[in-house]
Amino acid sequence: MGSPLAPILADIVMIDLERILMKKLRKKGVLWYKSHHQDIQFTSVKEEREQFAFLDVLIKRKANSFVTTVYRKSTYTGLLTKWESFVPSQYKRSAISSIVYRGIRICSTFTLLHEEFNFIRKVSKDNGYPSNFIERQVRETLDRHMEKQKQKSSQEQIQEETQDHKKKTTAMMQKQIG
Repeated sequence: MGSPLAPILADIVMIDLERILMKKLRKKGVLWYKSHHQDIQFTSVKEEREQFAFLDVLIKRKANSFVTTVYRKSTYTGLLTKWESFVPSQYKRSAISSIVYRGIRICSTFTLLHEEFNFIRKVSKDNGYPSNFIERQVRETLDRHMEKQKQKSSQEQIQEETQDHKKKTTAMMQKQIG
């Protein structure tokens, strides 16, 4: 399986390549559609202070690698469904577990994930959520994620063992026949 960063890194490479090759692309007609559709607008973001935001991800350049964490716009208000709201409890659980899961998927280091969890705790408390509820949702979301990773890992191991077995069986049959 590919790295979760692969699509982001591919976009970085493509943006740089397009910037370099823009004149050649126009000559070849690759940018034809832009001139014929008024509603299509393209934007680009330049790296500042060795970091830039792409969708929900803040990508930071470190020596010979990248680290990622959750990005929030300057207009982010920190509002969630209020604890006192008259909504089903599942909505309240989902409000916490969805941002926890986003942190798990985006943060590339345990330190950044820990910082994200602390941010989630603060925002949740600011919206009236009890600490024990927040901690339970963080724990349950982490447990679900880890269980999925274990299942995925064991399925990959089974596939690998099956392929090895097929190769060995084929080799034995070829020796017996040949």
